[in-house]
Amino acid sequence: VGLLSISLLVALRFLTGFFVGGQYTGAVTLAMEACPGHRRGYYAALVTSSGNLSFVVMALIGMAVLQFFPSGGIDAPYTQIGWRIPFIAGAIMAVIFLSYIRRHLQESEVWLHSEKKGSPLASLFSSVRLGGDLFQGFLLMIGLWLIYFVPAAILPPVLRVAVKLSPFQVTQALLVGSIVAVFGFLVGG
Repeated sequence: VGLLSISLLVALRFLTGFFVGGQYTGAVTLAMEACPGHRRGYYAALVTSSGNLSFVVMALIGMAVLQFFPSGGIDAPYTQIGWRIPFIAGAIMAVIFLSYIRRHLQESEVWLHSEKKGSPLASLFSSVRLGGDLFQGFLLMIGLWLIYFVPAAILPPVLRVAVKLSPFQVTQALLVGSIVAVFGFLVGG
């Protein structure tokens, strides 16, 4: 489908970001409302560090898969079959964890006792002016994620091509960086 494929990919990534953003902010809010007041930073940091913890798990799975399905071009076992293993494992884990969380998660007391006025989405957009809280938050998060994810997207090819590391070594480097980030978030929280 040519250029349409690029447009569809961008549109789907935007939708993914929209829904992940909702899940992430909801998780941080719920964690902060449900925990003791003096532990709010730590609980919010647990949620925040979970993204990096997922990178740790992915790197470990990736290193294991690379041992059995070597990388090395379009006809390599990893390219043909191996990449599907972590992809399918991640999909299965997402379904299991989400179904467990949805079944066992309770609303926070703060939310249960708060005053609710109409549609939250409608009130969000009706009370926002240009330059308001939503716009500022949007700009802040775009900047944060660009600073965070652009280097993560660029680093693996740079390590492969410029530094001449093997796929396994690149995965090891990303594993170390993710472990450091997990502890950095926890200490910061």
